Amino acid sequence: SDVVQSYRPLSKLVPAHWQTSSIETDDGTRMHYTRTGGQKPPVLLLHGVQARGLTWLRTAKALEATYDVVMPDFRGHGQSSRIGSSVSPNTLVNDTIGVLRALELATPYVVGHSMGADIAGRLAAVHPARAVVLVDPALRRFAAMPASDQAPPPWMQPIIAAIQALKTESHTERMATGLGLLPPGTPVLEE
Repeated sequence: SDVVQSYRPLSKLVPAHWQTSSIETDDGTRMHYTRTGGQKPPVLLLHGVQARGLTWLRTAKALEATYDVVMPDFRGHGQSSRIGSSVSPNTLVNDTIGVLRALELATPYVVGHSMGADIAGRLAAVHPARAVVLVDPALRRFAAMPASDQAPPPWMQPIIAAIQALKTESHTERMATGLGLLPPGTPVLEE
């Protein structure tokens, strides 16, 4: 459709003056981040599972005049290093502290969505923050999710199929798949 054809790759939406780089953790993991920069109070934006730091693109654009916005990609997400198996919340907290230390951000504002909200709360328990905002925190008990040898519930099957299809779809096909998962009548943003 025309809507799908007009979507540009995410890399084309990032303002040229923003910084994109990475740090390396103690265990050799490369942690990618995007940063708006400037001598302003820092805001750390933590994304949810199966997302990346640039999930916060619109929010960062709205905040950058007042804040130095930092959007890391958790390990196994975005442009950060891949993981071989599972990873613990403590590992993600330690990775986040590594990013904060490398960028010399002593007491940032911290905002997290879903899994990022879980990590933001855990981070606040062990690292100073000016304030913490938890947006749609992830379920505390993931035991409610089906085991890997069980079939997912019917409501989850289209989501899993869409994630599996990402491996072979072109950018245009990915956008069409994603738009197909939206409930009828959901507004579609240009970005």
